[in-house]
Amino acid sequence: MTTIRQAKKEDFKLVYPLLKKFNSTYLTYDDWKRLFYQNWDEDEGYCGYIMIEQKKVTGFLGLLFNQRIINGGKYKFCNLTSWIVNEEYRSKSIFMLQPVLKLKSYTITDLTPSKEVYVLLKRVGFKDLESYYRFIFPVPNIIKRYSDVSFIKDRQTVKKELDDNNRRIYLDHQFRFCHHVLIKTSKGNCYIVMTRMVRKKLPFLMIRVHYISDLNIFNKYLNSLCLWLCAQFKVLAVVIDERFIEDRKVTFSKKLNLKNKPLFRSHELTKYDIDNLYSELVLFNL
Repeated sequence: MTTIRQAKKEDFKLVYPLLKKFNSTYLTYDDWKRLFYQNWDEDEGYCGYIMIEQKKVTGFLGLLFNQRIINGGKYKFCNLTSWIVNEEYRSKSIFMLQPVLKLKSYTITDLTPSKEVYVLLKRVGFKDLESYYRFIFPVPNIIKRYSDVSFIKDRQTVKKELDDNNRRIYLDHQFRFCHHVLIKTSKGNCYIVMTRMVRKKLPFLMIRVHYISDLNIFNKYLNSLCLWLCAQFKVLAVVIDERFIEDRKVTFSKKLNLKNKPLFRSHELTKYDIDNLYSELVLFNL
């Protein structure tokens, strides 16, 4: 008999043998444990769903919950992650998704769906969140110089400049691979959260932008920022989701088509309101 129940913190050791089947060479026991023991204040009392057959865990669907202030309103989010089911029970996978689909007051995302999950979620009404990544490369000789802007990466200095909402984001994302930068201008500031990453299929270091507090400021100084970031963090490119810079001409950049596009379902927010925070992208530096 198949049983589906909520996954609690104390279930981690039961689920871990299943998570190891992802065969991720860089995710450790402690990395996976963060799915169950998050550092975020919002605690729904569970962190996903477990499938059990004959007293054995045969499936898991992770859920990362958070609440965000967007355009002055408070919204609930639920991010799907690490969905895995033993092959002989995959026909029953939908049973773990059904209670998630009943979360009507939540914006639900899946930022790293497999091909099969992508097809399934599209069938139940999810929309594409993004279709492209943009790789931006530094070009020193054509960068416009600005006298009214400074880029800051010192964590304590950045923290002091943040409002309450962004300070909470800062405190929630103190992972070793997260970087926090402030664009400080005479007309306001822009706070950015990024991760420095290496990809096996791409033979160079990159820094990926996950959150931008002010798109107008960010886009105004984008080329100068890219040059500064590459120098400061010793990377060769800045990577950003295309929706954040849509319709903007970016010097010396390249778009990469996503095979498995991230998805979302929301009754209140558009894709432009959704970033990559509070997800496995920053939890695991994917």
